[in-house]
This record gives sequence, structure tokens and C-alpha cells, in this order.
Amino acid sequence: MLLWVRRLFESRWLIVIPLLIYVGLAAGRIATKAPWCDEAWFASSAVNLVRKGFMGNTILADETGFPELHRYTYWLPPMYFLAEALTFKVAGVGLLQIRFISLLWGLAGLLAVWGLTAKFFGNNRGLCFLSAMLVGTNFFYIKSASDARMDMMAASLSLIGLWIYLSMRDRSLPRAVLLSNTFVCLSGLTHPNGLLGLLVLLFMMVHLDRHRMSRRTILMGLVPYVVGGMGWGIYISQDFDAFQHQLLPNILGRGQANIVGSVYNEIVSRYLGCHGFLGVESIIERAPAPILVFYFLCFLSYPLVARGKDQLLWRMLVIFFLGLMFLAGNKTCSYLVWIEPFFLLNALAVWRRMNNSRYVNALFMLAFSYILLFSLASNIYTIARNEYAEEYLPDMRTFNSSYYQGGLIYGGAEIAFFYDFDDQMFQDDNRLGFRTGVRPDYLAISPGYRANFKRYKESEPEAWGYINATLEEDYHVVFEGHAYTFYRKKS
Repeated sequence: MLLWVRRLFESRWLIVIPLLIYVGLAAGRIATKAPWCDEAWFASSAVNLVRKGFMGNTILADETGFPELHRYTYWLPPMYFLAEALTFKVAGVGLLQIRFISLLWGLAGLLAVWGLTAKFFGNNRGLCFLSAMLVGTNFFYIKSASDARMDMMAASLSLIGLWIYLSMRDRSLPRAVLLSNTFVCLSGLTHPNGLLGLLVLLFMMVHLDRHRMSRRTILMGLVPYVVGGMGWGIYISQDFDAFQHQLLPNILGRGQANIVGSVYNEIVSRYLGCHGFLGVESIIERAPAPILVFYFLCFLSYPLVARGKDQLLWRMLVIFFLGLMFLAGNKTCSYLVWIEPFFLLNALAVWRRMNNSRYVNALFMLAFSYILLFSLASNIYTIARNEYAEEYLPDMRTFNSSYYQGGLIYGGAEIAFFYDFDDQMFQDDNRLGFRTGVRPDYLAISPGYRANFKRYKESEPEAWGYINATLEEDYHVVFEGHAYTFYRKKS
């Protein structure tokens, strides 16, 4: 048995095991997770590009926050929308098709994690295997790998860029600089968080090779950004004013005005909120909490790993940590895909330095086992819930066949997938026409809409008053589903 295990770890096929487990979990989440608003918002622009020849979002009814959104998509960089459009062109419009974009990029990112682990830990195949297993089953990594959002694509492009630089810098520094910056540039053209990958790459270049950098090599590193900027600039030039009023508010509008606010919001919302410390009731929902404690204990153990490549890894983690804190105004859990792999790699580095003690070694093995078991269990549980087949589809099919008699529907953007992005039939407006003055024939009130109503009660009392009066006086409930409450306008 031991001989068989040894041969397995010596085999070049060892990497297949974590890759297959990753694909199984991600595919399961793709097939069973109910769609949500972000997926439809991004898909609308790609659908219009394929069907109508322009990259505007026509699902969102209200353009107030993003002028000219119905004609141009400037609120985020264009690469992901183009990837979705290509997918729709080849495989047809659908939720599963675009979710598989994230699965494939997650696969590429996992290969990059294996490569980075090999560079940091001297081709230790056991640590490469463990890192790929921990990252490839990580709940947030799998969540991003099954979401039709650009987070996985952008993060994986940066991971690939960093891996390429470390792998090629000794053989050909100019080529390493050119190729790594190409991937990091593409990451930035996919999501603004690509700036995090750029900061880490620049740090690596300065830290490792500042004395080897020639002027020619530096200029080669600038080429991808010049080419990428020119390409995006051609699209931006079609309506520069709309670009300014879409992209900048989207990037800066959710940030904190002061350093204290940024730190507080990052710790409370991104870390405590996403790891079971806040807003949960059951012990099961608190299961991720010990993992976060373990991450930060290892993170703060810098003096133990302040040697060689472990020092480089820790400093990369610091840059990602501070970058998310001060540059990423949106404190969503979706952005954890950028930092979770480095938390795990840093934990492996600490363990590697401390495993000369039998008791410490046992504690780390217990921690890694807990992380792996939690990751597998949480993903399998989420797959087993099958919200897509148990909640979303039954609600939509029942409403459509038994209650819908034609006309305009307002509801959560995810409903667009059911109605094939027909913006004459369906649009998303969680203020129910407060700004547009439109009174749709039907309303589909989702949990997301209810959360927005609660927020408007504090932040936009006039909109809340309008919403409350509209639901009570102008509409009546026709169907209560598993997740949605459907209203029809009174005659």
C-alpha cells in the first residue's frame, strides 16, 4: 500500500486527482445553483452584442446610476463580456454555457497554483498536491468557478502571469516580463481587481530582478498595456462621457472615505461576514470561522517564515490583503478568490518551517483536514440543495403557465435567463418604477428585492414610501412561490 502511494506521488498524473475533484464540484454547483442578478446583468451586454450588434445592458430598466448603459457597457472592462459573447455565438445563449467559462478559467488557475507551489517549495510534489486539493475544493474558489461573473477569469489570469514570471525569469527575463505582463494586463481588462495582480507582479520584478532589468526589458513589459489600452480606447471613444460616468462611480462609489472605514468594512464585511462570524444562527453556519482564525494566525507568523521564497510569498499575500482592503471598494465575498489561494499557500509555508515538532505537525494536519472536510461538505451540501431545480425553475414555470397573461414583468435580473433576455417582456428595477415612472403589468419580488427594500427604508425613504404604497395599493399577490412572490397590477 505504501509503495503504491509512493509511486502515485512520483507519477506525473498526480495532478489529475485534484483537477478531477475540482471539475466535479464546480460542475455540480453550475448545474444546481439558482441564477442571481450579477450573472444576468453581465450576460445582457453579451446577448445584445451577439443579437443586435451593440454591447449595452437592456435588462436594467433604470439608467440613472449608469448613463447610456442601454447602449454601452463601460461600468467594467470589456474582456469578460467579449468572452461571454463568443460563448453565446458558439454554444447559444444560456446560463450553463457562460458558467462554464468560469469553470475553465478556474482549471487554469488551479494549474497555476500547482506551478507556484512548485516554485515556492522546491518541486515538493506532496505540497503541490496538498495545495491543489485545498484550493481546488475551497468553497469560495468553487463558488467563483461556478458563477457567471468575471472574478475567476481575472484572478486566474493574474495567477498565470505570476507563475510565468517565476518560471521563466531565470531562462529569459525579457520573455518572462513580456508574457507575465500580458496575462496581468488581460486580467485588468477583465476586472479592475487585475490591478492587484499588477502590483504583486511589479513587486516581484523589483524584489527579484531590479538589477537585471534593462531599458529594453522594461519597454517590453509596457507593450501589453499599450496594445490593451488602445483596444479598449477605441471602444471608449464612442462615448467618453458615458465611460466616465459608468466606470468611475462603479469602482469608487462603494469605497470608504477614510482609512479607518476601509479597514473596518474589510474586516467586518469581507472576512468576518463571509466566514460565519456575523449574521448566522446555527453552529453549522459558523463552521468556516476556525478556518479564518487559522489563516490569520499563519498570516501573523511572518517571523517564522521570513526566509527565502517563503518571505516572497508572505509579502505577496500582504499586497493582496492591503490591495483588497484599500483598492476594492466592494466588500463582496466574490473577491475572496483573489486571496484565499495565498492564505493557503502561506499556511503551507508556516507548516513547512515548523513541522520539526511532532505536536505542531499534528495540529497543522488537523487544521488542513478540517479545511478539506469543510470545503467538500459545504460544496456537496450546496449541490444537494439544488436551488435551481427546487426553487427557481418551479416558481418560474408555475407563474408562466398559470398566471402570466402577457405584458411587462419587473423582477430580479436572474429571471432574464428564463425569458431568454427579452427586454420587451422582462426588466430589472428594484425601485419598481420610482425613477422611470413605468408601471409594469407584473412584479416578481425576490429575496434580493426584499433586501433592497429594507436598505431603501433607511437610505432612500422616498423610494421606500413609493415601493410600499405601490405594493399595497396598485398590485395584488397572484402566486407565492418558493423564492418569489408574484404580483399583478390591479385593473
